[in-house]
Amino acid sequence: MAVTPAGDRVFLLTTTGLTVAQLDAVPLGIGSVTPNTGSPGAVVTVRGTGFVSGTAATANGSSANVSFVDASTLKITIPAALTNGPAQFILMNPDGSKFALDAAFLVQ
Repeated sequence: MAVTPAGDRVFLLTTTGLTVAQLDAVPLGIGSVTPNTGSPGAVVTVRGTGFVSGTAATANGSSANVSFVDASTLKITIPAALTNGPAQFILMNPDGSKFALDAAFLVQ
């Protein structure tokens, strides 16, 4: 299985050949967080799918500042209120869709 970087097409190799699925809507998801460790106030790059202008984020329940770069990239500022340990990111789109990633970032 392979997915295009935009997340809009899925390629599946089956016993009968190659199947390509075109998605009408790209699901919200996180593929990577870089860097994945740091202190409160750090700005991280989140790569994934389904991002739109207006995507919001929380880290361990605290609102995070989000800058929309494009449909697959966000810049998120780690909230000052976080204490040391793993942080869960929850992304929310204006249409109500949500995606959560446990231990997305390690606060040090």
